[in-house]
Amino acid sequence: MQPEGPYLPSGSEPEQGFRAQFDALQSTMAGLQLDYTSVCEKNAGLQTEIDTLRETNEVLKQRVESLRRMLFGPKSERFVPDPDWAQGTLFEGLEVGAPPAETAADESAETQAKASDVKKPKARKRLSRETLPPDLPRRRVVIEPDEDISAYKCIGEEVSWYLERVPATIEVVEVVRPKYVDPDCEDRGVIMAALPDRLIDRGKAGPGLLADIITAKYVDHLPLDRQAKRFKRQGIRLSTSALGNWVGQVSWHLEPLYELLKQDVCASGYVQADETTMPVQDRTKKGETHRGYYWTYLAPDAGLVAVDYSTSRARAGPVAFLEGFEGALQTDGYKAYDGFEAELLITTYGCMAHARRYFYDCLKTDPDEAPYVVGLFRELYAIERGLRKINACAETRMRVRQKEARPILKKLEEWMKKKKVLPSSKLAEAINYSLNRWDKLIRYVDNGRIEIDNNLVENAVRPFALGRKNYLFAGSHKAAQRAAVLYSLLGTCKLQGINPQKWLTDVLDRLPTHPAKRASELLPHNWKKAQQPELKKAA
Repeated sequence: MQPEGPYLPSGSEPEQGFRAQFDALQSTMAGLQLDYTSVCEKNAGLQTEIDTLRETNEVLKQRVESLRRMLFGPKSERFVPDPDWAQGTLFEGLEVGAPPAETAADESAETQAKASDVKKPKARKRLSRETLPPDLPRRRVVIEPDEDISAYKCIGEEVSWYLERVPATIEVVEVVRPKYVDPDCEDRGVIMAALPDRLIDRGKAGPGLLADIITAKYVDHLPLDRQAKRFKRQGIRLSTSALGNWVGQVSWHLEPLYELLKQDVCASGYVQADETTMPVQDRTKKGETHRGYYWTYLAPDAGLVAVDYSTSRARAGPVAFLEGFEGALQTDGYKAYDGFEAELLITTYGCMAHARRYFYDCLKTDPDEAPYVVGLFRELYAIERGLRKINACAETRMRVRQKEARPILKKLEEWMKKKKVLPSSKLAEAINYSLNRWDKLIRYVDNGRIEIDNNLVENAVRPFALGRKNYLFAGSHKAAQRAAVLYSLLGTCKLQGINPQKWLTDVLDRLPTHPAKRASELLPHNWKKAQQPELKKAA
């Protein structure tokens, strides 16, 4: 059967022409297919690059916003959430250690008021005679009328008062030792009293002056060169090197008290730890300072703090200080503290304030997600404020936390585990920080003795930052360690509510003759106990 249409014999010239055209079209289509595949691959690569750039741009925007807040924004982490997130009654149904019904109602109302958006103005505290120290010197000035009152009868008086500043004075104490001879026995020679023992042999500074210099530097952050200028205005020339020599000798004499203080801190059974930098001059480094570290250890229950200087941030510092320590160790997320989990007699706790800070930094960058989480943290801290108001004992704190805080923590954990975010975003960083330390962060719920965060020791670290801004650096590694001794003892005075200059003056006066075996009596907390009976007798 013949096919319809014209028939081209095999091998004819037209057939060969059509086949050549067909082969050319196939080759062109194959080339176009390769071009299409190449374009698709390139497009996929560009799309991946665009997604990466978008993610990087978002991360950079978050960092810029974080830096803007650090430079120009408020430093407080106070957050007022949506009213729907407000914390309800904290101590509902509390039995053991609960306050009276009226007190609980008042606290519940106050908690709800704080959760609202309305901010109550704080009442100003006015200065009155009752708020002034009772031993403050008073000078009475009587102003009589201009007219003759010799024949008048006084029926009372109107008293007003104001505070006045009397410039500090420096006096020269002359120690006079009369010389005597026995006229009946001149062979005995000259009879004269022995010179009293002094802290600095042949030194020209008394205990009060030494205490004033040290307090001015390590409490008021006034460098020695500025103090030398202050003395010069009073007509007294004291070189900076002389002042530094006095400070060094005082620190050396106080080292035994410092070692005893370290023992008391470790014996407390509950220590909060933190570290901060301190620039130190080093002869081996020309044109730059060495970055040293002050490791601070605070015992919240006992009100004690000890500072240890180390040339590095390595784990060897806390390992050496906490050797033999048993109890609870509360720290931030620094990895140097992670190894203490292996110690059978040490239980490590996390800092909820550090976890909250990561989410607080996301309020601007993730306004849709971060407020909810920060609101949950706010509820946790509302519970702690309520416990502090009633001065709850450890048992009550543990029971209230288990009832009120545990459900909030469970809700927070579930949200963090389910939330899908960009891996490199600040919100992801906040979530990872908390989840990686979650077991440590929530352990405080089961121990009423432990604080919710590490803020107490962070407050104890602040004087170092203020000092760095004023005296800039320590003169040597030995000087940095001497400063750690003084920071420890004076910081403990602050925690104990003691006037550091008064304590230091008394201790420096007694130290030359005080028995070494009774040195612990001079520690600030023991010194305070000894002073209380004397104050009661004086009153």
